[in-house]
Amino acid sequence: MKLPNESWLGRQGGLALLAALTLSVEPAVPAAVFAVDPDRSTITVAGSVAGLAVTEQAPGSLSSRFEGQLVVEQTEQGLVFLTDSRLRIQDNGSWEPAAEGQPGREPAAFGARISGLLLSAWAAGRNLELSVSSGVIPLVGDEFDAGQVLFFFPPEGDAAVDFRVGGLFPQGGRVPLQGGGTNLVQGSGTLRTEGDVQTLTLPLDNTFLVRLLQDNDTTLIIRGRIVATRQLGSGATSFEDFLALHFPGETDPGIIGAEADPDGDGIVNLVEYGFGLNPTSPETGFKPLELRRSTREMVALYYRRPAGLADVTYPLYESADLRSWSRRVHFEAVRDLGTGWEEVEILLDAPAEDRGRFFMVGVQPFP
Repeated sequence: MKLPNESWLGRQGGLALLAALTLSVEPAVPAAVFAVDPDRSTITVAGSVAGLAVTEQAPGSLSSRFEGQLVVEQTEQGLVFLTDSRLRIQDNGSWEPAAEGQPGREPAAFGARISGLLLSAWAAGRNLELSVSSGVIPLVGDEFDAGQVLFFFPPEGDAAVDFRVGGLFPQGGRVPLQGGGTNLVQGSGTLRTEGDVQTLTLPLDNTFLVRLLQDNDTTLIIRGRIVATRQLGSGATSFEDFLALHFPGETDPGIIGAEADPDGDGIVNLVEYGFGLNPTSPETGFKPLELRRSTREMVALYYRRPAGLADVTYPLYESADLRSWSRRVHFEAVRDLGTGWEEVEILLDAPAEDRGRFFMVGVQPFP
């Protein structure tokens, strides 16, 4: 069997193949996308300008909520927070000043006031979006050290503070928010699973240094908690149930067909079903096969799938050049992980050649 190019994988043909992996390179771990729950993800803003504490322009002007997503790799060693994450702070009202420090009010994520003997100023945070990054953070039980997560303003973003200063030297303007902050959070984040829902809780207490009138004259402190969730499995045990769950009442084959890709992530519906994905939400960097053990004599591949799917099979294919593929006969051991999931271990004799070999697992209708 020949594949015309790698973009074909998971898009065309009855096999809907995915994820070619070379034995000479450790494959990427699939990234998990958690949707932030704004109702449970609240923040407060504090700080100071020239030593003067910021105060509210009106009750609630320094409180808001997060929305967006957290993208996390879950490895055997722990969690890795990825820079694909986007945490947007919702606008909570209209605050002074307007954009670019002009007189008036406009929607903003927070509104602050600073008052002193020689200084009277107003500030409004707009287009506020954070990202995160980390190394591998060990997961002990369901807890991890939240202090190892770095929060930063993405360089391509347009987060800014608009300000207007009164008093003896009136002026106004806009200050871009850039770079990372110092995470002073005390306590743990959690990753918990209940049924088929996984919940990630991440506290934050970050201080950012900002130049308002002169270097580092302003501190911006963002404190709060992010709660984000993802669904581990569809809960469906047939392809028809899977389609009815995600596309109730839909009849268009361009949306519900086995080879359709309604969310545009390059993974067709049949494969989304076979690996317990969500066909209405694009996946990031999904590769089902994981190489955990490779010796001169043996190769061990692993993947996870929903338990109890009787209407699909998972053939394994092998290639030396990513162009010509042949089906590989193999033995597999299946381990029940609970919560509707199982892990498949595939043991193969290592290839005699020194060059890399490639494997991919498919999802095929059965019978």
